[in-house]
Order: sequence, then structure tokens, then C-alpha cells
Amino acid sequence: MKDFTLQTYNPSAAQPGSLYLLSRGKNSGKPGFEPWRNSYVLFCDPDDLYKYYWCIYGMWQAKAFRQYLRGTCVQYISIGVMKTAIVSTMVAFSNINRYMDRLQAIAALELNLLQKIKLIEALKQSLLHSA
Repeated sequence: MKDFTLQTYNPSAAQPGSLYLLSRGKNSGKPGFEPWRNSYVLFCDPDDLYKYYWCIYGMWQAKAFRQYLRGTCVQYISIGVMKTAIVSTMVAFSNINRYMDRLQAIAALELNLLQKIKLIEALKQSLLHSA
């Protein structure tokens, strides 16, 4: 994979096709394709975007960014520390291509289950309202 750049998110600058990483709070490092107020923007080759997404998603799920949090009231991770953590992890995840299909299938299954749970909640509410 090629190098990437990490910048602070600026709402006035259009940044399509980018990956956004949450920079504050207990969910620091959470990746997404929609920007948050306190986030960093990861620019990389479009071919590598999903590789970075799944690597950073794995780091976030493993709570790998929590050890780097600073601050007492509002915890945050600095941009340099986040970039260093991502670079060191990407070396270990050099064979992420083998797992990307599996991770995407698991994410689709999770989304499907969440939709079913919402439908069950709606069914419960309608049953209770009709009683």
C-alpha cells in the first residue's frame, strides 16, 4: 500500500472519497465515510481506501487507540500519534486482503441483524399499542 496523509477535518473544504477518523472521546479512531465534527481525514489511493478502513476498524474494535488518549475532561488523540499508530499497524496487516471479504460479509450480516432487531422493536410497540 502507498503512503497516506492525515489532516484535521475542515467542513468548508470538500473532501470526497476520504476516510474520516474520530479524534475525540472513547471512540477515538472510529473510521467512517461520513465526517464527524471532531475528526481527521485520511487521504490515500482510492484502491487502498477499504484496506485502510478495515485495518483501522480492527484497531478501533480492539481499542488500540485508547492507550494513546490524552486529556482529563475531553480525551483526544493527537494527529501525529494517530498516524504513527496506523503506520505501525499497517505493517502487521500486510496480508489484510485475505480477510477483507470475510470482514465485509460480517459487516453485512451485522447490518442485517440490526435491521431485524429494529423490526422486532416496531412489532412489539404495535402489539402493545393495539392491546
